[in-house]
Amino acid sequence: MKNGRRSALRIAGLTILFIAFFLALNLFFCNDRIEPIDLSMPVFTHVAAPSSPSDLASQRNSTVLKPVKKEKQTIPAPPEAIAASEDSATAADPGVNLDKKPPFVWADPGPGIHNKPLSIALYADEPADIELMLGSAGEWVPYEKPIPVTDSLRLAFRGTDRAGNRSDPIVRHYFIRAAPALRCADAMVFVETSARTFCIDQYEWPNKKGTFPLGFVNWYMAYDSCRATGKRLCTAVEWEDACAGRNNTQYPYGNVYEARTCNTENDKAYTSGAYGECRSFAGAYDMSGNLREWTASHSEQNPRYYQVYGGFWENRGASTCRSAQYSFYPQNKFVSIGFRCCGDTLQPRR
Repeated sequence: MKNGRRSALRIAGLTILFIAFFLALNLFFCNDRIEPIDLSMPVFTHVAAPSSPSDLASQRNSTVLKPVKKEKQTIPAPPEAIAASEDSATAADPGVNLDKKPPFVWADPGPGIHNKPLSIALYADEPADIELMLGSAGEWVPYEKPIPVTDSLRLAFRGTDRAGNRSDPIVRHYFIRAAPALRCADAMVFVETSARTFCIDQYEWPNKKGTFPLGFVNWYMAYDSCRATGKRLCTAVEWEDACAGRNNTQYPYGNVYEARTCNTENDKAYTSGAYGECRSFAGAYDMSGNLREWTASHSEQNPRYYQVYGGFWENRGASTCRSAQYSFYPQNKFVSIGFRCCGDTLQPRR
């Protein structure tokens, strides 16, 4: 009997040693497969979403997104603003003759409607001589100082770097219009079409310039968060109208895809408003690229799905204004999907 117990104890001991040895080997060989936490992604509190829209009223507080305060991060903007300067580089740069890529030139602020006069500054992503043309029949002249705009303006600009590479001309249209009688809540812009007027958030939720838009959000969270702030989740028609503008353009900035105007050829979302020219006619930012956005509209192909618009940071030319690129079940969450809110116009102040 004693020998039997001893044998059993030996077997148990050996089994434990074998299991421990196996776990140690597993940790040693698999440790390099552990993915680090991506601290660049937005953080928000999450609770279970309601099972259907009818449950939203009773669970309103549980699905409202609340950004968590965290240490400010330094995020690279689109090509860093470098004003053209004769002192910033010289033709003696040994690598200058290897450069075959033209400079990227952009305007700040971006085009579209503005409610008061402004001054436009031009920048390049490398030392370059910037030229501009005012109107459609003007002449190319060197850019020397910000351009004042007090009325409608057609502005064309281009840049030539130290290696002689010249960028294709970029054309932007500006319109100065007094604020409409009907007004919008703070941080929203006024959208007017022949069929409707409404307001839309300038930026993706939480609708604050310079902050990260929130991704990994399901439809219920988006719907409820807009309602909690006295707004609503935009319909597909509202979203399209705000993006395409009065000229019904393919992209917020025009009909021809521009690779560096919006965050559409990248590996992550940038802070809201970082791409200053990614601005719709009405003044809403990042409606092409950055994050895809939920709408309140069902998919025509499958009414259980909701439409998602705008493309995200790596969608390239597919990030258009007039086509829903994706449709998902309302409970789906992806790091590349966020949202923005719409609302009714307010009566003029008395």
